[in-house]
Amino acid sequence: MSTSLKFAVIGLAAGATALAGCGERPPMKSEQLGYRGTGQQQVNNLRLQAALRPDNLIPATPYALDPDAGGERAN
Repeated sequence: MSTSLKFAVIGLAAGATALAGCGERPPMKSEQLGYRGTGQQQVNNLRLQAALRPDNLIPATPYALDPDAGGERAN
């Protein structure tokens, strides 16, 4: 192999490696948070949100709560 061909192959391999780690694959959802033209937006990966949804549920009560006994209340 000639030297220029070796450099071309190395350059292509390095470029492909660099681009492989550039973010997440679709589907993505973009949501505008601020006024128009301010660039305030949130981009979410729908697959990652679906995987995290069970972890973000409100936990069950660890013990049974006593019913209101009609005692003294704060004013």
